[in-house]
Amino acid sequence: MTLTSWLDLVRTVAIASSAVFAAYQYYRGQVWKKSEFTSGVMKDFFQQPRVRSALTMLDWAELPVELFPDQPERAQRSVVVTEAMIREALRTHQERTDFNETETAIRRSFDSLLFRLATYDHYVASGLIRDRDLQPYLGFWMRVALGREGAKGAAIQDALWRYADFYRFSGAARLAARLGRA
Repeated sequence: MTLTSWLDLVRTVAIASSAVFAAYQYYRGQVWKKSEFTSGVMKDFFQQPRVRSALTMLDWAELPVELFPDQPERAQRSVVVTEAMIREALRTHQERTDFNETETAIRRSFDSLLFRLATYDHYVASGLIRDRDLQPYLGFWMRVALGREGAKGAAIQDALWRYADFYRFSGAARLAARLGRA
């Protein structure tokens, strides 16, 4: 092999190594960006008053829940919510149409939760984030929503997923099924 051949080989190896290193750096940067995006989305999720209310209703029995966060007086913001109230509020418009103010607030909370879960399912389907990115944030809550963890009775979970199905929050159901497996 001549000196020119050796130099060409070294140059080719150097270029290939640089390309591999650049690709690796790009990949690591993309992973970091996805991580930052997921973290921001989850921070926003858990800061939403209606989402927090829905999660509280799924996990706790007869606890004051802030259903009216816009009320000026603190005492008027919360209502003690029972499982019976949740079941009634989550009935479909085919079953009843005369929802009172508290039931409407309960429905708005669950609508907000289900809408966001459906949005995250879309993010996963589009490759923007992965289930494993959401698992640390939502895994527990999806197991609670599916009745695999927590103290709520099966009637709440049945009402929630019947409601989600009727109002076509299918993405929320898909996400819950995937994240709630563990």
